[in-house]
Amino acid sequence: MFHPDSLRKHLSTLGDDALLETNPEDLTEEARAVYEAELAARNLSWPTGADPGETAASDSAAFPKPEDGELVLIGRYENFAEARYAFQLLKHERIPVWLAGADASGRILDPTAPLDLVTFPDHRETAQMLLSPEISDEELARLAEEAGAEDDQS
Repeated sequence: MFHPDSLRKHLSTLGDDALLETNPEDLTEEARAVYEAELAARNLSWPTGADPGETAASDSAAFPKPEDGELVLIGRYENFAEARYAFQLLKHERIPVWLAGADASGRILDPTAPLDLVTFPDHRETAQMLLSPEISDEELARLAEEAGAEDDQS
């Protein structure tokens, strides 16, 4: 017999990665409601914004075909939460990005394999800049000079 409180308690003991690796299609309707409530309580969602049991709603969510062009590596992640964060950050900036190692619905294909974030070559530089916003010493000095100049004018 299904006990929502026991499932709720079990799900609360799982880390974010383990929770996201749970396949909701394997759950009953009642269990899935508990699972989705736990996701919502942690403010977690799948990279595509779709439920893991659904297929991608648009072609942009589906992994591109070889004829769409070459893909380049932006970053490699061992942790699903970090990969998901990077994915969503780039999607928010309207950079075409895919998570190699997960299917179009966000399900991890091989939990032991690293997750590669990929994009088209003309978006790589912007994506990498957004993901590693480190500023060079020269750029920092230039920004400090500009800020000093603005202070002198005030």
